[in-house]
Parts: sequence; C-alpha cells; structure tokens
Amino acid sequence: MLGRLKMDVEQCINAYEHLMECSFKQRSLQLHHAKFDTQRCASELRSILAQSGYEENALFRESEPSCRVVIYLTDWRTQKAFPLTSYESKRCPSELSMTATIVQAGQACLASLAGYDEFVIIGPDGKKYCDSSRNIVNPVRQVWGEANSVWPKLLESQLGCIVSIGAGTASIKGKGMHEEMGLRRMLWQLNVHDPENEANMFLQAHTELDDAGRLYRFSIYDGLGDIKVDEIKLMGLVVEVTIDFLNAELVRKQMRRCVSACVC
Repeated sequence: MLGRLKMDVEQCINAYEHLMECSFKQRSLQLHHAKFDTQRCASELRSILAQSGYEENALFRESEPSCRVVIYLTDWRTQKAFPLTSYESKRCPSELSMTATIVQAGQACLASLAGYDEFVIIGPDGKKYCDSSRNIVNPVRQVWGEANSVWPKLLESQLGCIVSIGAGTASIKGKGMHEEMGLRRMLWQLNVHDPENEANMFLQAHTELDDAGRLYRFSIYDGLGDIKVDEIKLMGLVVEVTIDFLNAELVRKQMRRCVSACVC
C-alpha cells in the first residue's frame, strides 16, 4: 500500500484495519474449506485499489516505479522462493512479473496463513504460489541482494540507511518450544524461525552500517509475536503496546537518528 499504491501512512493504517476486520471476522463452517473467505479479501483489496484510483486488475509491476517494492512468494510445488517486484528484476520470473496483479500479490501474502487457501494461482500456466514467510522469516538479506542488483557497486556508498521493521518478538512458549523437543532441536527451531536471529546475522555481516548509523531495526520485544494475524479483537492491545514501545527513551533516540539518516 505504502510503496505500490502511494498511500500515506494514515491511509495505510486505516485500510489495513478495515481489511483485517473484513477478512477475519466471518469464518466458514464448511468442512474441507478454508476457515476464511479468500474472495472476500480479494473484494476488499479491489475496493482499496478503486479508492486509490487504480483498475481492479492493475499489475503489481510498474513501467516507471518511483518506489521499488519487492515481496517474496513461494512456488507451492517446488517450495522455492522468488521475489515479486514492482520493477524489472533478473531474479523475478517473467511469468510472475508480467502477469501478477496487485490483488493476487495481496492474496498470496495471506496464502500461507492458517485458515486461508493454501495457494493462489498466478499466470497463464496456472502456477500455484503462497507467501514465503515460513522459509524467509526476515527478508533483510534478500532485500539487500535485490538492492545490490539494482545499484551494483553503488549501494553502500549511496545508501542513506536501512530500516528493518519486525512484527514483534514471540516468547519462548509462543515459538512452540517444549522440553520434549530436546535441546538441540529447540536451538535449531529458534535459529531457523526467529526473525531477530536473522537481523543479528545481517548486523554481524554489515556491522560497518550500524557503526555509521545507517542500519536500524525496530521490533517490539514484549511478546507481541504471540498474537496471531487473525486475532482482530486484540488490535487495541497491539496499538497500546506499540505506543509504549515508541515512547521508550532508547527507541525515541534511535528513531531520531533514523530520521536524520533518511533525510540526509
């Protein structure tokens, strides 16, 4: 919404809240069917497009994008992840780049969630795709690679800063850790499925960016990751915890430094 539809932050928040309310409020009681209505979500996405002045079948890719946007989808059959970009990219398969609509991209981002259809069909060949969040828990390394392909040999010298925003860290219990798993398996699970571990690995590989005040990571460390995306009744709690996080003195200082780096 922010990068592809050119909506401002307030518009994005309002549209997201409305989309979540409509998408997750009504549950299907039919056996062997998705718990939530995927088509209802698609209809709401089309409404957002219309309100923003776009055709309902507008492609995700733009001919001259003012803001480059990338999301990651997984081939449902091979389980291989691909970038879907709003710009020309050598890593984005041509059948995805030339045919995927904004609505399909939005549907695919929900396709890996429990309660939704497992995949979205995109392209003339009828390929099935879902969101890559199960195998790419924090795409910072992938985005860095994409940026390097867009600005080869210029990225580090021209970069203002990198801002990575997390969805909130989960507690050990929320990550599904149990004593019965055994210590080795628990540690493996934490490493593979922890976005903060991925953020730390990126920091270690690019520590010079952090030293120069050009790398920032914001993620609420209060168990917010335990809340599932369909728990819309807890939206108020999410807002309250987020406000508390942003009012913390250390976070406020980091945000001021981040803003200064962005506007330089």
